Amino acid sequence: VYESYNWCSHKGLPITEDGMMIGYKGVSIYSGEDRTDKMGNTLTEGDMVDKYTGNSFRNNVGDTCEMNRRQVSDDCGQGCAAGLHVGTFDYANSWAGNGGAVVLVKFNPADIVSVPTDCEHQKMRVSKYEVVSIAREQLEEEVYDDEVNMQDLYDLLNGLDF
Repeated sequence: VYESYNWCSHKGLPITEDGMMIGYKGVSIYSGEDRTDKMGNTLTEGDMVDKYTGNSFRNNVGDTCEMNRRQVSDDCGQGCAAGLHVGTFDYANSWAGNGGAVVLVKFNPADIVSVPTDCEHQKMRVSKYEVVSIAREQLEEEVYDDEVNMQDLYDLLNGLDF
């Protein structure tokens, strides 16, 4: 609980109206033959996957990734360790690199296991999250509303060149 406050207050990351938290995750784009990930999802060319292994967890919008809480490292002094990693926008964006993507993930604060100190509280390890969207930019609101505002969507689409 103490460690999670450092992460949450780091950049004023948003919460949802139902008390869940929103974070970012840098992911890779899968290439290779079809296979099954740890959640039983079929991985196909173009799917978003965890960056570390490139095939353990599919991270497409709507996917839920989960692992046994006891398998997630609770040692905040260890930077790279087992767990599902969630970060700030800057951290996730740098982790994704040029060939990857950044997704928004929603998680229950009860699923936070540890906040490593090696990168100034910019990432944490959780035992479960849901991929809710592709992150286009850093969120500025304190409360995340995942309902689409049709006027905002129209304004966004109107400004794009096709």
